Amino acid sequence: ANPSFIPTYVLSSADYPNIAKFDKAQLAKHPSWSTLIRVSPTQASANRRVACKGFHRRSPTDSCDEFPNATTSQGGKGAVQEHVNITENKAQGGNLGGFYNANRLHYGEKFHIKVS
Repeated sequence: ANPSFIPTYVLSSADYPNIAKFDKAQLAKHPSWSTLIRVSPTQASANRRVACKGFHRRSPTDSCDEFPNATTSQGGKGAVQEHVNITENKAQGGNLGGFYNANRLHYGEKFHIKVS
């Protein structure tokens, strides 16, 4: 194991086009958000409530996508929100969770994010 290794989550534009476009624009505005820190599910829920406060769905399939992700310490207050189809949003959230598991990323550990 290499304790200095920081894994990179690659957000696929092909698989998640709307989220990738949104996240890429936010990363261009906030380059420091390219390195994030994972938080616990309890903190993620609190972050999501704060980040999506005031969000109004436009349709039954609309959902609040936040960046930085609610599952990170940079999520929550200061995060920005976007309208994204709920199917794409849930799929991308599951993909990010899979990345956490595959990389054995614990709460409090850093990872990089980039859009492909």
